[in-house]
Amino acid sequence: MHSLNNALKDIGKLEWIRVLIENGRKIQMFICNHHQSQAIYRMHAKMELLKPADTRFATYYILLRRLVEVKGALAATVISDKWEQWKQSTSDAAVEVKRLILDDLFWADVKFVVEFIEPICDMLRYADTDGPCLGEIYENMDSMCERIKAITDRKDPTLWPQLQSFIHGRWNKLNTPLHMAAYAINPKWYDSTSGRRPPSQDREVVKGFMKAVKTIYGSTEEATEIRSQFAQFSRGRGVFGTHASLADRRKKKDPIDWWWLHGVDAPELQQFAIRLLGQVAT
Repeated sequence: MHSLNNALKDIGKLEWIRVLIENGRKIQMFICNHHQSQAIYRMHAKMELLKPADTRFATYYILLRRLVEVKGALAATVISDKWEQWKQSTSDAAVEVKRLILDDLFWADVKFVVEFIEPICDMLRYADTDGPCLGEIYENMDSMCERIKAITDRKDPTLWPQLQSFIHGRWNKLNTPLHMAAYAINPKWYDSTSGRRPPSQDREVVKGFMKAVKTIYGSTEEATEIRSQFAQFSRGRGVFGTHASLADRRKKKDPIDWWWLHGVDAPELQQFAIRLLGQVAT
């Protein structure tokens, strides 16, 4: 999802995160650009330092996450006798790298950034597929934001509003009536035991559903049927109120399979739902 990748770039431009990324790259570049430092590092490490391509999404997240993973090896490198005996270890660049590697505050910030960026990268990996997932995107975006807020609120409650502006600003450019309609007709989100408000009670979602139907079907009789059938579906009434239909909602049955099984008596909405839920994220 290009919009989330752009949100990651926006977040990386926050001054304190930008400095953190620069310092992380200092460590990575210094260790990797000198044969001796790389040889000493490899004596202590089981994983290589990464050089992520600039064209790949979440480049700085990949860099910082790997630094966290090899933190112990980096520390062992710069306090080793071989490092002290290396002529380059007294250079300004080497002294700065050693200071950063042994700085607990630097690592605390790196771990924090990796932790709150991870939900975004999870979402990017989920959406970066050729499989059908349009009916999951809207809900997963909400869950992603909840995860980030919970993480940032524990350390810095002022950070979430900044991140939210970046994420929502980019998401609003991508979020379309089709995303909302696919969310609205996904039966798994109507499980009353989940404690979450169903899509049909979200004003924005219902308006998006109505707009999608109007855009695709216009003012036809079919559009009228779809709206009528959606009212029955969202309330679990009529042809959608059978024991089997409601039970399969609670079981989180594959939504397309659910519609094939339980939408046969509402063919207009069934066709609309299967078409939408069979789409990829974008």
